[in-house]
Amino acid sequence: MHILALLGNAVKEEARYKVNLLGGVLALLMLYGLQFVFFDVISSFVITEEVGINWFLIFFMTYALGGLLVSFFSSAIAGFFRQLTQGRVDVLLVRPVNLFVLILFRWCQVYYLWVALLLIVFFVLSGKINFEPFLMSAVNTLVYIVCLVVGVLASIAFILTLNSFSFITQRDLPVDYIHSSIFTFALLPAAFYSKVVLYFFVATLPMIVFASVALDGLYNGLTPFVLIYFFAVIIALCLAIKVVYGLFNRFDSVGG
Repeated sequence: MHILALLGNAVKEEARYKVNLLGGVLALLMLYGLQFVFFDVISSFVITEEVGINWFLIFFMTYALGGLLVSFFSSAIAGFFRQLTQGRVDVLLVRPVNLFVLILFRWCQVYYLWVALLLIVFFVLSGKINFEPFLMSAVNTLVYIVCLVVGVLASIAFILTLNSFSFITQRDLPVDYIHSSIFTFALLPAAFYSKVVLYFFVATLPMIVFASVALDGLYNGLTPFVLIYFFAVIIALCLAIKVVYGLFNRFDSVGG
């Protein structure tokens, strides 16, 4: 119930500035629409026996949807830690709301979810993507969805870990810029990396290869590569949560 209430408040707050809301939605739709056209064009130059046009376009769709979900949560995380460094979060913490519910939903920007839904409609209506792989196996489709969710959790773990340094520095850190710079590499399929580099990213920066892992799950099911990815992200997320709770328990307040 707390999550629904926080989402409702976020929607009401965004609706107050309708021009900004519409502009943000249109800007994101234009950005991803142009990127989709770019992927559609260059796909004809990168097709091999192993990778087809449809694989490449589904890969981009996965990247786009995952990126929007990450932006939804990262905006909330950035908002929480901005309030914390400004000394304004203490009043909110006395409310009976779980800490991570507060972090992930209090300052979220819901229009990222609207854009994600509109993009799904766009991908379906464009006729460029053949969604047959999603219909061939319900199990593989489920694995794909889980991979997408786990990929989002990988980014959340990274963003939480970097933002947790605000407890120490008491300064607002440019975590969004750092994450977006690294997340750009997620546009590259796993085939661009050697096996050593690929597993290095899985262990250290798993959000870079989340789209490739999701496609592996969609086409091949629950492979060892997918399982290793799940294991790595779960460890990273548990460590991030432990770090945030540990630093939060030692933090009095800004200037405290």
